[in-house]
Amino acid sequence: MKKAICFALALCSCLLVGCNKDDAEDAKQVETVVLAKSACYEISMLNDDDGTKYSYTVLTQDGETLESALCAKKPEVKPLNDDLIGIRFYTSSSTFCRYYDVKNGRVSDSYFGAFWDNGTLLAYNDYESSSKLVVRDIFDADGYYAEYEIDSDAMELIVKSAEENEDSTELCVTYTLGESGWEQTARIPLVENEE
Repeated sequence: MKKAICFALALCSCLLVGCNKDDAEDAKQVETVVLAKSACYEISMLNDDDGTKYSYTVLTQDGETLESALCAKKPEVKPLNDDLIGIRFYTSSSTFCRYYDVKNGRVSDSYFGAFWDNGTLLAYNDYESSSKLVVRDIFDADGYYAEYEIDSDAMELIVKSAEENEDSTELCVTYTLGESGWEQTARIPLVENEE
Protein backbone atom coordinates (compact mmCIF):
# COMPACT_ATOMS: atom_id res chain seq x y z
CA MET A 1 0.00 0.00 0.00
CA LYS A 2 2.81 2.37 0.90
CA LYS A 3 4.49 1.59 -2.44
CA ALA A 4 1.26 2.38 -4.32
CA ILE A 5 0.85 5.70 -2.51
CA CYS A 6 4.52 6.60 -3.10
CA PHE A 7 4.15 5.68 -6.80
CA ALA A 8 0.96 7.78 -7.10
CA LEU A 9 2.65 10.78 -5.43
CA ALA A 10 5.69 10.43 -7.70
CA LEU A 11 3.42 10.26 -10.76
CA CYS A 12 1.48 13.36 -9.64
CA SER A 13 4.75 15.22 -9.06
CA CYS A 14 5.96 14.36 -12.55
CA LEU A 15 2.68 15.47 -14.08
CA LEU A 16 2.69 18.73 -12.12
CA VAL A 17 6.29 19.45 -13.04
CA GLY A 18 5.46 18.69 -16.68
CA CYS A 19 2.48 21.07 -16.62
CA ASN A 20 4.52 23.84 -15.06
CA LYS A 21 7.23 23.32 -17.66
CA ASP A 22 4.72 23.61 -20.54
CA ASP A 23 3.18 26.75 -18.99
CA ALA A 24 6.62 28.31 -18.65
CA GLU A 25 7.41 27.56 -22.29
CA ASP A 26 4.04 28.98 -23.42
CA ALA A 27 4.44 32.18 -21.37
CA LYS A 28 5.39 35.14 -23.57
CA GLN A 29 8.46 37.12 -22.82
CA VAL A 30 7.45 40.77 -22.43
CA GLU A 31 10.07 43.52 -22.44
CA THR A 32 8.87 46.59 -20.53
CA VAL A 33 10.46 50.03 -20.92
CA VAL A 34 9.26 52.93 -18.77
CA LEU A 35 8.96 56.01 -21.02
CA ALA A 36 7.63 58.60 -18.55
CA LYS A 37 7.04 58.48 -14.83
CA SER A 38 6.10 60.69 -11.91
CA ALA A 39 4.50 60.13 -8.51
CA CYS A 40 1.05 60.08 -10.17
CA TYR A 41 1.50 58.46 -13.59
CA GLU A 42 3.57 56.01 -15.58
CA ILE A 43 3.72 55.39 -19.34
CA SER A 44 5.45 52.19 -20.47
CA MET A 45 6.22 50.48 -23.78
CA LEU A 46 5.59 46.71 -23.87
CA ASN A 47 7.30 44.57 -26.52
CA ASP A 48 6.51 40.90 -27.08
CA ASP A 49 6.16 38.48 -30.01
CA ASP A 50 2.86 40.15 -30.98
CA GLY A 51 4.46 43.60 -31.33
CA THR A 52 4.54 46.84 -29.36
CA LYS A 53 1.83 48.13 -27.04
CA TYR A 54 1.77 50.90 -24.48
CA SER A 55 0.40 50.94 -20.96
CA TYR A 56 -0.52 53.85 -18.76
CA THR A 57 -1.42 54.11 -15.11
CA VAL A 58 -2.65 57.23 -13.32
CA LEU A 59 -2.62 57.35 -9.50
CA THR A 60 -4.10 59.75 -6.99
CA GLN A 61 -1.72 61.64 -4.71
CA ASP A 62 -2.64 58.99 -2.08
CA GLY A 63 -1.42 56.20 -4.38
CA GLU A 64 -4.81 54.78 -5.43
CA THR A 65 -5.22 53.80 -9.08
CA LEU A 66 -7.52 56.16 -10.99
CA GLU A 67 -7.12 54.43 -14.34
CA SER A 68 -4.86 51.86 -15.97
CA ALA A 69 -5.07 50.35 -19.46
CA LEU A 70 -3.24 49.27 -22.61
CA CYS A 71 -3.08 51.38 -25.80
CA ALA A 72 -2.06 50.58 -29.36
CA LYS A 73 -0.30 53.95 -29.73
CA LYS A 74 1.82 55.89 -27.25
CA PRO A 75 -0.22 58.34 -25.15
CA GLU A 76 1.21 61.79 -24.43
CA VAL A 77 1.15 63.19 -20.89
CA LYS A 78 0.84 66.89 -20.05
CA PRO A 79 1.00 67.74 -16.33
CA LEU A 80 -1.03 70.98 -16.05
CA ASN A 81 -0.25 71.62 -12.37
CA ASP A 82 0.46 69.58 -9.23
CA ASP A 83 -3.15 68.34 -9.11
CA LEU A 84 -4.10 67.94 -12.78
CA ILE A 85 -2.76 65.71 -15.56
CA GLY A 86 -3.93 65.66 -19.17
CA ILE A 87 -3.30 62.65 -21.42
CA ARG A 88 -3.79 62.65 -25.19
CA PHE A 89 -4.65 59.28 -26.75
CA TYR A 90 -4.40 58.32 -30.42
CA THR A 91 -6.67 56.02 -32.38
CA SER A 92 -6.26 55.04 -36.01
CA SER A 93 -8.39 57.99 -37.13
CA SER A 94 -8.52 60.59 -34.35
CA THR A 95 -7.21 61.82 -31.02
CA PHE A 96 -8.89 62.47 -27.70
CA CYS A 97 -7.93 63.81 -24.28
CA ARG A 98 -8.79 62.79 -20.75
CA TYR A 99 -7.99 64.77 -17.62
CA TYR A 100 -7.14 63.39 -14.19
CA ASP A 101 -7.58 65.33 -10.95
CA VAL A 102 -5.03 63.40 -8.87
CA LYS A 103 -5.83 65.38 -5.72
CA ASN A 104 -9.58 64.71 -5.66
CA GLY A 105 -9.62 61.40 -7.57
CA ARG A 106 -11.67 62.59 -10.57
CA VAL A 107 -11.44 61.45 -14.21
CA SER A 108 -12.96 63.59 -16.98
CA ASP A 109 -14.98 62.51 -19.97
CA SER A 110 -13.05 61.85 -23.19
CA TYR A 111 -12.82 64.95 -25.40
CA PHE A 112 -12.25 64.46 -29.12
CA GLY A 113 -10.75 67.42 -30.98
CA ALA A 114 -9.50 69.17 -27.82
CA PHE A 115 -7.08 71.98 -28.68
CA TRP A 116 -6.80 74.27 -25.62
CA ASP A 117 -7.09 74.15 -21.83
CA ASN A 118 -6.20 76.32 -18.85
CA GLY A 119 -6.54 73.81 -16.00
CA THR A 120 -10.23 74.58 -15.41
CA LEU A 121 -11.75 74.94 -18.88
CA LEU A 122 -11.01 73.24 -22.18
CA ALA A 123 -11.91 73.95 -25.79
CA TYR A 124 -12.62 71.36 -28.42
CA ASN A 125 -13.59 71.19 -32.07
CA ASP A 126 -17.06 69.60 -32.28
CA TYR A 127 -17.56 70.73 -35.88
CA GLU A 128 -18.06 67.27 -37.41
CA SER A 129 -20.98 66.40 -35.14
CA SER A 130 -22.51 69.76 -34.23
CA SER A 131 -20.85 72.51 -36.37
CA LYS A 132 -19.51 74.16 -33.19
CA LEU A 133 -16.40 75.06 -31.27
CA VAL A 134 -17.02 74.48 -27.56
CA VAL A 135 -15.47 75.78 -24.31
CA ARG A 136 -16.55 73.97 -21.14
CA ASP A 137 -15.60 72.98 -17.62
CA ILE A 138 -13.24 70.01 -17.72
CA PHE A 139 -14.97 67.93 -15.03
CA ASP A 140 -18.39 69.44 -14.31
CA ALA A 141 -21.04 68.69 -16.96
CA ASP A 142 -23.25 71.30 -15.27
CA GLY A 143 -20.44 73.85 -15.04
CA TYR A 144 -19.34 76.57 -17.47
CA TYR A 145 -20.31 76.02 -21.12
CA ALA A 146 -20.02 78.27 -24.19
CA GLU A 147 -20.13 77.52 -27.89
CA TYR A 148 -19.44 79.19 -31.21
CA GLU A 149 -21.58 77.93 -34.09
CA ILE A 150 -20.09 77.80 -37.59
CA ASP A 151 -22.39 77.91 -40.61
CA SER A 152 -20.62 76.21 -43.49
CA ASP A 153 -20.91 73.24 -45.84
CA ALA A 154 -17.19 72.49 -45.53
CA MET A 155 -16.30 68.92 -44.55
CA GLU A 156 -13.53 69.81 -42.09
CA LEU A 157 -12.57 72.55 -39.64
CA ILE A 158 -8.88 72.89 -38.78
CA VAL A 159 -7.88 74.88 -35.69
CA LYS A 160 -4.68 76.85 -36.33
CA SER A 161 -4.29 78.63 -32.96
CA ALA A 162 -6.10 79.46 -29.73
CA GLU A 163 -5.13 82.26 -27.33
CA GLU A 164 -6.75 83.94 -24.36
CA ASN A 165 -7.17 87.70 -24.53
CA GLU A 166 -5.27 89.90 -22.03
CA ASP A 167 -7.89 89.77 -19.27
CA SER A 168 -8.65 86.04 -19.82
CA THR A 169 -12.32 86.68 -20.61
CA GLU A 170 -12.26 85.41 -24.19
CA LEU A 171 -10.60 82.70 -26.27
CA CYS A 172 -9.61 83.79 -29.77
CA VAL A 173 -9.54 80.77 -32.09
CA THR A 174 -8.10 80.97 -35.61
CA TYR A 175 -9.34 78.22 -37.94
CA THR A 176 -9.77 77.29 -41.59
CA LEU A 177 -12.56 75.35 -43.24
CA GLY A 178 -10.60 72.64 -45.03
CA GLU A 179 -6.88 72.60 -45.84
CA SER A 180 -7.12 75.33 -48.48
CA GLY A 181 -9.68 77.52 -46.70
CA TRP A 182 -8.93 81.07 -45.64
CA GLU A 183 -8.26 81.81 -41.98
CA GLN A 184 -11.21 82.90 -39.89
CA THR A 185 -11.53 83.91 -36.23
CA ALA A 186 -13.97 82.84 -33.54
CA ARG A 187 -14.19 84.59 -30.16
CA ILE A 188 -15.60 82.39 -27.42
CA PRO A 189 -16.27 83.80 -23.92
CA LEU A 190 -14.40 82.22 -20.99
CA VAL A 191 -16.57 83.81 -18.30
CA GLU A 192 -20.32 84.05 -17.79
CA ASN A 193 -21.94 87.02 -19.51
CA GLU A 194 -22.93 89.47 -16.77
CA GLU A 195 -25.76 91.16 -18.68
